Amino acid sequence: MKHNYKLLLILFILLISYINTNGQERRWKRFELGPRIGIAMSAAIPFPLSDVPKGANGSPELNTSLGVFSFVNINDTWAIGLGFDVVKNSFNFDAKVVSQRYTSINPITGIKIVQYYTGPTKGSFEFNFIEFPLIARYKFSELFNAHFGLYFSYIYLHQFGVTAVGGKTGLNPDPDKQSPIPRFQYDFDDDLRNFDWGLTGGVSKTIIKHLEIGLMLDAGLNNIFQKNFKSLDYKMYQVHLRLNLTYNLL
Repeated sequence: MKHNYKLLLILFILLISYINTNGQERRWKRFELGPRIGIAMSAAIPFPLSDVPKGANGSPELNTSLGVFSFVNINDTWAIGLGFDVVKNSFNFDAKVVSQRYTSINPITGIKIVQYYTGPTKGSFEFNFIEFPLIARYKFSELFNAHFGLYFSYIYLHQFGVTAVGGKTGLNPDPDKQSPIPRFQYDFDDDLRNFDWGLTGGVSKTIIKHLEIGLMLDAGLNNIFQKNFKSLDYKMYQVHLRLNLTYNLL
């Protein structure tokens, strides 16, 4: 029995030696690791799209992202990667709504009541999150790659507020039975989720050795509002577009 253990130990040492000597050159080609910096634009889009108010306008803000990427090359064509990115996404919008449902607190009874607002609105949202993309990469030429996969993100800071300016509000959804109101603000901060996930995909191009530029699109599949949120009649999903620069250190 002792001889068998000695034999296994010798074989193990020989195997490690073989990997270290013959795989020394190959491992640098098999693994990729490096920093990633990007410029991001985003929006939160109602679904279905028919719920977007007519004449609504939106303006995404440019923000930076910073992270780390890694890839394991399975062969000359395919690779699997995992990333870590710190991202800030923000968006401003304005729209005119008709009998938009919302909830408020009765100042006397403290009970939630359902009201309806008709008129112009303006608002903004900001999401700060950590994203973990899980990517499959297909190399279809010496310079160009296609990326597709899933992303998961934890939102550690968020703000979403809407200001109603010079419209009408009331308990009745009929605009003719609503009363004028000069201005009020509604915050959705407590109604937002802290977790998002969805699909991601894009393309990248090698500029010089080790340096790549890429364009990625994230499409969220998780409603940004919590499950019990009923103030809006539709769901909203995050969409992110990022232009990245990556540098492979290996």
